[in-house]
Amino acid sequence: MKPLTIRGFKGMNNVLEEGGFSGHDDGTMTAIPKVILNADVTAEERLKKRSGYRLLASLPNAHSAWSNRGVMLAVAEGRLYRFYPDGSKAALCTLSGPFEEKLFYASVDGRVYISSRHWMGILDPVDNTVDSWGIPIPSSRSLRRSKTAGR
Repeated sequence: MKPLTIRGFKGMNNVLEEGGFSGHDDGTMTAIPKVILNADVTAEERLKKRSGYRLLASLPNAHSAWSNRGVMLAVAEGRLYRFYPDGSKAALCTLSGPFEEKLFYASVDGRVYISSRHWMGILDPVDNTVDSWGIPIPSSRSLRRSKTAGR
C-alpha cells in the first residue's frame, strides 16, 4: 500500500495510530488511512471530498419514510407528511393509533395505499387528498355470551 500525500485536507480523522501523520519539508503530510469515507482519489492521486447529501427538511421524531419516483412520505407525531424536492413539506392528515405505529406503503395505479394496525388511507398525489379504504378495524373487541341448545 502506498501512502497518500494530503495537502491541507481536514475532517477525516481516521488514520492508523501507529502510522499517524508525518510532516515533510514542503509542508505536506503523509497519512496511512484506515478507512476514508465520502472521498474519491483523483487521477493525480489526491483526495477529493464527495459532495454528499444535504438536509432539505427537518421533521423531529419521523419514522416510516417511503418514496417512489414522484412521492416522498414520512410520519411524525401522528401526522402524515409529504416532502417536495425544494425541501418544503405538507401535512396531509392525522393518523389514528399510537404515534410510533409503523406504516406500510404500496403504490398502485398512481395512488399510494397506506396502512398500519390502526389506520388505513389512500393518497391521491395529484391533489394531496387522503381517503379511507378497506374494512374498518373495530376499536375494541366485543364478546357475547349465547346459550347453546341442549345444555
